[in-house]
Amino acid sequence: DIAYVRVPRRNANGSAVWPDVAQPRRMEPGGDLVLLHPDGTEDVLVDVNAPQSVADPQVSLDGEWIYYALFYDGLNPKGADLYKVHVRTKEIVRLTFQEWTPNRAGVPRPAWGVFNLGPAPGPKGKLIFVSDRNGFEATNPGYASNALALQLTAIEEPTGDIETIAPMNLGSALHPVWLKD
Repeated sequence: DIAYVRVPRRNANGSAVWPDVAQPRRMEPGGDLVLLHPDGTEDVLVDVNAPQSVADPQVSLDGEWIYYALFYDGLNPKGADLYKVHVRTKEIVRLTFQEWTPNRAGVPRPAWGVFNLGPAPGPKGKLIFVSDRNGFEATNPGYASNALALQLTAIEEPTGDIETIAPMNLGSALHPVWLKD
């Protein structure tokens, strides 16, 4: 089976908006999480309505779950959270909850909310991802002059304990992966 995000074509030429280094907080609206079976049939695991969209699907090490980011509004930055869906039962579990850390006391937060993106499941229930939850200004903000740094972050399952594991990263990170060692 192959897990992928299916996005409706918006333009006649087939172009679409996908999160990248220049615009990590934008995603084509209406992207569903789909499982493609070897016989060519599809099974929609997460069905969203625009302007929401799924991004960054990653399969758990045991193959039972698919982790993903859910953009609340793909073209207008309004935050994103991490979820996982059980492949067989389609049970959905929310992992992050739009929580800012207290690092910028007294400084106004952006109106768009927290972006938790790029889940990468690892061993022993640890999930790494990137998040701007600390509210630090990015040294390379990309498309938005007031964009915040996406820093490497980890969450322990099932406790939900979250920690920033690369607080020195102010240039923004995107799409982390685990290495074999």
